[in-house]
Amino acid sequence: MTGSPPDRAFVFLAAKQQADMTYEEYREIRMHFLLTYCHAIKGDIPTLQEAIGVAAEPFSAGESSFEFLYVDHSEPMSEEEKREWRARADDLEILRSETPLALNRSSAKEFPMPFAIGMPQNSAPPNRADRRRAERDARRAAKRGSR
Repeated sequence: MTGSPPDRAFVFLAAKQQADMTYEEYREIRMHFLLTYCHAIKGDIPTLQEAIGVAAEPFSAGESSFEFLYVDHSEPMSEEEKREWRARADDLEILRSETPLALNRSSAKEFPMPFAIGMPQNSAPPNRADRRRAERDARRAAKRGSR
């Protein structure tokens, strides 16, 4: 959340694909959850002006796809809309009143972070030849270590 009172919400969703569903079904369900989160949160935080959502597989999944969503909440939500989104959230068992909701205010460096982490600040990022050389050296070191 940003602002005081909060006017922007960020929703991050990492959801694992269930074994009994196709990848297309999984992505559709994941998007449905993200859409519901980004709309229903307005009912709980009426000062929101926008919600930004990102959904992806967990890092451990080995695959990577993303859904990105922007919801403009600058117009007030009608009571009927609030009830509809609340009902959808209840059906999905999300954003319940008994679930703790953490509002955080913080600042962070702009993404993407420079990928020269651990390198001198003035250092330029490695080029393709440097990266390949580093990968080759790492493979050789791993081979020597496994003997």
